[in-house]
This record gives sequence, C-alpha cells and structure tokens, in this order.
Amino acid sequence: MFHSQRKIDLVRRLGLVTVIILGLILFSAPLGTGSKQQTTGFIDSECQSKQYVGSGNIAIENNQELVEIATSGVGTRNDPYVISNLQIKSSAPAIRVSGTTAFFVIRDCDLGTTSASTAAVVLFSFVEHGSIENCFLTGATNGIQFMWSDDCRVVGCYSQGNAGNGVYVYQSTDCEITDCKLYANYKGIMFEGSTYCRVENNSIYRNTFVGVEFEPYSYNNTVLRNEFGWNFVRNGIETHARDSGLDNRFDDGIGVGNAYSDYNESEPYLIAGDSGSIDNFAAFFDDPVRPTVDPVHDFAFDIESNGNFIEWAANDSYPFTYTVLINSFSWKSGAWTGGEISVLLDTIAPGTHNLTLIVTDAGGNTENDSVSVTAVSFVFGGMGTELVMIASGITVLSFVLLLVVIKRMY
Repeated sequence: MFHSQRKIDLVRRLGLVTVIILGLILFSAPLGTGSKQQTTGFIDSECQSKQYVGSGNIAIENNQELVEIATSGVGTRNDPYVISNLQIKSSAPAIRVSGTTAFFVIRDCDLGTTSASTAAVVLFSFVEHGSIENCFLTGATNGIQFMWSDDCRVVGCYSQGNAGNGVYVYQSTDCEITDCKLYANYKGIMFEGSTYCRVENNSIYRNTFVGVEFEPYSYNNTVLRNEFGWNFVRNGIETHARDSGLDNRFDDGIGVGNAYSDYNESEPYLIAGDSGSIDNFAAFFDDPVRPTVDPVHDFAFDIESNGNFIEWAANDSYPFTYTVLINSFSWKSGAWTGGEISVLLDTIAPGTHNLTLIVTDAGGNTENDSVSVTAVSFVFGGMGTELVMIASGITVLSFVLLLVVIKRMY
C-alpha cells in the first residue's frame, strides 16, 4: 500500500512536470513566423534600406501627362515636376517619356526590366529638361537612353548589369552624366551623333567593352574628373575610352583630367580611337580597400511561412558583384550596388544549409561571410525561429526537473 501510494504520487508529479514543460514551450515562444517581412521589393536580390512604392511601367507623352503623374513641382527649373520613390520591374521600359518640354526629375527610384532585350530601363525621346537622380537601373539593353533630347541630366545613379550601355546618348545635345557609378555593362557610356555633353565625376569600371565611347559625329563633348577602372581587360591591356568624334576633350587644358587604372606616368595618356585624343593631366586610379561584410549569426526559420530572407550588411566604395553559395554551389549572383544584400529563403528545401556570401569590388578585392541556416516545419501553427533557439535549453531544464522529482520520490 505504501509503495502503491508512492507510485501514484510519482505519476502525479511527472504529470505536473509535463504540464510545466508544455507551458514553458507555449509561453516562451511568441506567436508569429519569426521571419522578417519586406513591404516592397529587393527580396531575392540586392537590398537597399530605402522602401519604395511598387508601380507598373509608366509612359508619358506630353506635359499634361507629366502634371498628372508628378507628386510635386510646377515644371520650372527651380521647381521641376517630381516622380519619386517608385519600384518598377517591367517587360517594357520602366519609365518612357517623350515629347515634353517642362522641367521634371525622376528621383530615388529602383527601376529594372525583366528582359535584357528591352530597349532601356528609362527612355527619353524628344525630351527637353528631363533629369534622373539617385536611381538604380538594371536589366535592359541600356540603363538610360536619351534620343533626340536636349538639356537632360543623369545624376548620382547606379546603372549596372545592362546588356548594352549604362547610358546611351543618341543625337542629343547639352546632356550631362555626373556623380554616377556605371559598371558591369557592355559599355559604360555611349555617345552617337551627340554634342556639347559632359561626363564628370563618375566611377566607370568593369564594363565588358569600353568605359566611354564617342562615335563619329559626336563633337565638343567633355570628359573630366572621372575614375576609369578595369574596362575591357584583354591580355593586360585596358580600354577605358574610345574617341572617333571631333574636338572631344579629356582634360580641362589647365591641370585636371581623369584617373585610369592602367595609367603610366612616364607616358602621355592616349585615348583609343581615330581622333588622336590625349588626356594631358591623367592620374592613377586604384581600389586597394577590401569590401566589408557584417557577419550574420546562424539561425532557423519556419519553412511553412513566407517572406523569410537572409540579409547581409555589406559596404564598398566601388562595388562590383555578389554571389551567394548554398552548400558550396552557386545559387544567386548579380551586380552589387555596395549596400545591403537580401536573399529570399522560401525556396530552400527542409534541412540545414550553409550559405556563403562573396562580394567583389572594382579592384578585384573580395570579402565573404558564411552562415548556417536551418529550414524547419514547426508545430503550433509555425511559431518561428525562437522555438529552435530555446529547444535545447528547455530539454536540459526538463531533464533537471525530472531528476529532482525522482530524487524526492526516492
């Protein structure tokens, strides 16, 4: 009788311990998926911290349509119409403008196309006074294309990963490209039949064929204070500029020219092409600083939820490409704009995987970070990563409680 009672007490205490353990599991793990959600874009691609408003492609054909789509401005030089903070990925040009004469600016947008055969991400034709500022452009034949346009500007943009040109200027006048990063295109900038344009303060590097090119009938253009690096590298020879036009200048005639990664100070810097152009004040350009990548801690996520992604904070002044390996195999890659890189995890198979990010800059410097990611299906409606993180602690606690109970019983 005495032993039977002890057994009953033991069963009751074990039951109590079980209830306590389940309570710890249920109340220690917060509801939700444990995944980070992005409201707009950059999932499964390079990620910027800025948020955008998703939009379909935009076509503008006159000043009145500019008025209708602009969010501010009155169309003057000091107060242009503003189109801003949009994210557009389209099979057609993301933004196409034609036949306008009012001042306007496309600003702070993430723009791309879904087909490299699309003419351009942003296309201006017969446009006066149009500007593109602080935008990301990728994925088309040309990042930006000006045709028969006058007094148009590209300022502070990243145009990269385009099958043709970062910027293509065709039969246009008085256009400016300043403070941009143009890389991983076929050509950085292409001028055809264009005059009195300026290319200034840009970083133009790692383009497959040439950094900047002037075809015949392009004249009186100026290229100044630019950094040219590792464009069209073949057998140790680089081609940063090619000039077959007339009276195009690569220095200011006083003491300022451009910087080149293949500059040899013992020789004048000759520009390729038929025009015999020379940069009389060339300087040397180098990129010795490695990129930085903040390490990501190992983590787990609920595979039954959506919107899970891994995000690396990376940085470099002259970014080039990124690659993400999964279990040592190439998984995601593309042109990198020097900011955060975010990759969607929803397609990962269940299990534990090793993900490695490798970033490369203009100078060929690399940095990497590896992280173990576990994709699990959780019970209780998908409570999230926290369950995995606390599981081992709860297990240890459970055994301790059981040992205490058994010890007190005997």
